[in-house]
Order: sequence, then structure tokens, then C-alpha cells
Amino acid sequence: MVPELKNIKAALANSDSSPRPEQDRPEASVAAILHQSGSGLQLLFIRRSQREGDPWSGHLAFPGGRLERHDENARSAAERETLEEIGLRLDPDLCLGSLLPLTGLRLPISVSAHVYWIEVAPSFHYSSEVETAFWIPLNQLKNPRHQTEFIHTEGSRISRFPAIKILSSQNPVLWGITYRFTIQLLDMSQDNPSPEGLA
Repeated sequence: MVPELKNIKAALANSDSSPRPEQDRPEASVAAILHQSGSGLQLLFIRRSQREGDPWSGHLAFPGGRLERHDENARSAAERETLEEIGLRLDPDLCLGSLLPLTGLRLPISVSAHVYWIEVAPSFHYSSEVETAFWIPLNQLKNPRHQTEFIHTEGSRISRFPAIKILSSQNPVLWGITYRFTIQLLDMSQDNPSPEGLA
């Protein structure tokens, strides 16, 4: 087992498997999926399709979506959405634990993230909501040269958010809730994670 994965497993060992989202907010759940390859430990991202009316249109994300009434819990919702969006069936036994839930900075939504480890990288079958899926090595995500910012403009208001450039300059950067979950994972993968990353 590579040290990064060992560290993540140790950090998640006592995590809450059903983290409680913030009350009075819509709930969503995503899957952060890890896989080991020749280039090291990798994390799976999707690029959402361009869709009018979708606030996350074209964004980089983890597979996932809103909880539905028939979902047993947030983790099962992430598994259902992953199957629907990219055709990957996640075994609940492969779930290492859950990250700290986050709330949207711009939209009133509470999101939980559940971390999975899969040994074999599958082929994907995309729904209309997903344009593509791809693996990014953790080392690339940690590279200081890839750290950047996302500038969001809403009317006359300009906001700046930390981000990671993980694809070519013609592609969107990783920012927002997915960025914040990714930072949690990257911090856990280190030998001496910061208290902030695990708080």
C-alpha cells in the first residue's frame, strides 16, 4: 500500500459514515474515488456537460448529486449518482470513510463526500449530465505551479477563489466545493496532516 493511501485510510478510520449536513439546506452527496496507477495515487474527476440553467454547467466535480427520497443515506446517494452519471457501480465495502461536509459559498446547499478506493480503473459510460471523466495524480494536484485562482463575476461583484489548474489552459479550473474537498484529501495524504485539514 502506498504511503498516501495508508495515510488517508488512517485519517478516515474514525470518520462519520453519515455526516449530518447543515439543517435547512438542500442536500447533495458526491464520491471521491481513488485508484493506484503507475503514476501514483490518482483521484477521479468529471467535467459536467454544458447545460442551460445548471449552476455547475461545465464545471469540474466529483460524481454525485442531490439526495432523493428513496436514498437510504447520503453515501448510498453518492453511489447511485455515480452509477447514473458514469456507469461505475461502487461497492459500499470500498468506502474508506467520509470527509467533513461542506456548504456552498454561493448557493444554499450542503454537500457530503465519501471516499472510495478501487483497484481496477473501469471504462465509463456517461449520462447526458457528464461530458467526460478522468484521473489526476495527487502529486499533480499538490504541485505549487498548478495553484491558481478562479475569478467569479456576478453583476458588478467580483469574487476570487483558490483553484487548481489540472488540465490545459482551455479547460476550467478546479474550484469551489470540489476544490475544498480535494484539499481535505490532499492534507490527509501527507505524513503530518495539518490540524485544520482534519478539524
